Amino acid sequence: MLDVNCALALISATAVSFIFHKLKLPVVLGFMVTGVLLGPFGFKLIANVETISGMAELGIIFLLFMVGLELSPDKIKKMKLANLLGGVGQLLLTTIAFAGLLILFKAPTVVAFVLGGVLSLSSTALVMKSIEEKGEKESGMGRLTLGTLIVQDIAVIPLLTFVPLLGEVMKHGTFNLPVFALGIVKAFGMLGLTVLLSTRVIPFLMDKLAYTGNRELFTISVFSLGVGMSFLTAYLGLSPEAGAFVAGIALSGSIYCKQVISDTRPFRDVFASLFFISLGGLLNLPFIKANFISVGCLLLMIVSVKMVMSLVAFRISRFSWHSTILTSVCLFQVGELSFMVMHTLQKTVKGAPRIEAWLAKWDDPIVNAIILSMFLTPLMVSLVLGYVAPFISQLTKKLDKTDMMKTHGLNNKIMATHTNDSVILVGYGPVGQQVAKALQLENIPYHIIEMNPSTVRSLQTEGIPVLYGDATEPELLHSAGIKKANLLIITLPNAHACEEITLQARRLNPEIKVMARAKFEADITPLYNAGADLIVYDELEAGIRFVQNALIVSKISLTEAHFMSRIIREEFETQYYQRTDLERLQENNHLLLLGKLQMEWLRVSPQCLFIKQTLLETNIWEKTGVYVVGILCTITAEWKEAYPTQIINANDTLICLGTMEQLTVLKAYLTPEVLDAEDCSITDFEHLTLLGLLAPLLEDPAKVPSPQNKKP
Repeated sequence: MLDVNCALALISATAVSFIFHKLKLPVVLGFMVTGVLLGPFGFKLIANVETISGMAELGIIFLLFMVGLELSPDKIKKMKLANLLGGVGQLLLTTIAFAGLLILFKAPTVVAFVLGGVLSLSSTALVMKSIEEKGEKESGMGRLTLGTLIVQDIAVIPLLTFVPLLGEVMKHGTFNLPVFALGIVKAFGMLGLTVLLSTRVIPFLMDKLAYTGNRELFTISVFSLGVGMSFLTAYLGLSPEAGAFVAGIALSGSIYCKQVISDTRPFRDVFASLFFISLGGLLNLPFIKANFISVGCLLLMIVSVKMVMSLVAFRISRFSWHSTILTSVCLFQVGELSFMVMHTLQKTVKGAPRIEAWLAKWDDPIVNAIILSMFLTPLMVSLVLGYVAPFISQLTKKLDKTDMMKTHGLNNKIMATHTNDSVILVGYGPVGQQVAKALQLENIPYHIIEMNPSTVRSLQTEGIPVLYGDATEPELLHSAGIKKANLLIITLPNAHACEEITLQARRLNPEIKVMARAKFEADITPLYNAGADLIVYDELEAGIRFVQNALIVSKISLTEAHFMSRIIREEFETQYYQRTDLERLQENNHLLLLGKLQMEWLRVSPQCLFIKQTLLETNIWEKTGVYVVGILCTITAEWKEAYPTQIINANDTLICLGTMEQLTVLKAYLTPEVLDAEDCSITDFEHLTLLGLLAPLLEDPAKVPSPQNKKP
């Protein structure tokens, strides 16, 4: 029974996948191995091939529904046109190459091109999962891979539309034009139906379901839509899988798309698991053993053609050698959608004797070669991205640099003016831009090293010192003035690159201070070992930011929020390096001082007697003991230094430092209003300025003059 087999498959997959996870092997590979062990060519615990095929068909229908659901218009818009065009080129060249080879193997021309399209598809599920696990999704290679896979997913629609008609089109060994034309009409009709559903029907239905507030009804209705579209397309003589895919695409443009994805993701994972288990169960080990040479040669041909055609297509599209090689390797396999199209093809060629005869000879070798290529994918992608990628990067570094500079008209001139207090900033992404802005405001000379040619060209136009290239190259660091610079800031999220740049910088200038960025905690120790002086750990900084804001919103004083943040930072950082007792004593003294003081933003009421008086005239220091750090004009948001001659106006905000008792006395003078921290709209820049003004007080309060003696 199907339910018993499904239960056995899922229970076994859980155990096997747990072992694979412990061995740090891809879990998807564990699913496929489970299918091999349970299937009719393994221990025969699920001996019925039809049962395996039924599981695969059920799994692929829901997998395609989810693929269509995640293929939203916004996702496609965010992809660069170059990535999508590169995917189109890869698909066309690979299809033509496979079609030519299959014609040499005496395949009917129509079948050759259909199978060429089938074999040109790669596995979105396997490849993207492996890329995400390696943290390469946002890299150039990751974006190119995703763009290509999106194009391939879209190409499934015409394949799923045409393949079920192939038997009728090629009936009696001749091409039946009327049947083909009818199929095209049906395909365009389905496309029109998709547009109608996306724009009219589905938004109306989703609105009605959402207003019920019943989550169970909402979820079951979404699945019903997918199944209903599958039955509709099957009734029209098209593939039921195409219906599920179209239903997903129709839903992808809805405002409820994210909620649908969230509700259905657990089901997607279960059905995807069943599909990959079924793939393993259909791997015919006795057949592979008996036909090892033919299956092996076919597998080698598939892998070689896909990699070579991908290389050609991506290089024609002017992608870097680094992205081209890595993406071509990652797309070497034939995907799950190809397997599904092949399965549909087997069922629909009964009326075409010539096609049926050719497939009877080559169907088993092709299907087993497809499954083997998918088996190899998790291991190959993990191996390439984990171990081979650094070597490819080294080999292609100079080629890509020369290529990009010629293409974009860049010119790396050696910077003649280097000062001993300059900063080298590696990476001009969102983080690097913030650092550069601060350096520019403080008139600190800096030089940028950036890999994005468009960014480099823009910065060169603005006259900002910038070099194009990979900062791991000693020559590039030398050109940027590494030997005279006193600080190197590496904002790249790539841990391996940060480590390599740090090592090169230490070798060229042992005295330079190095600040590096760590995206994951596992990256911190290698960076310290490489010679970094300070590491900015993304997740620690995010956590501290959350702590600070949570405490402030909870009416905890700003001083206490900073105190807690400092404790969190110290506890974390002491895991990686030890500071001297003197440093700890100084910090503790500062923290103790902060613990006694409070920082408050106090609004000056229109009824306050201090209005139109100078700070000197108010005698706030003598009357209350409170130190006025600065004044913020509420109307103009202008920050003013707390000089003795500074005049206090109505509704100004005084930034004050003192004990709780002292601040209470001052509030009595400024009554009735006290401005809460969240109402004052203090910006981060003003906050940092405030901390800068407090620095002398934290070092030695006795040295800080009262407002009466402070000179403007």
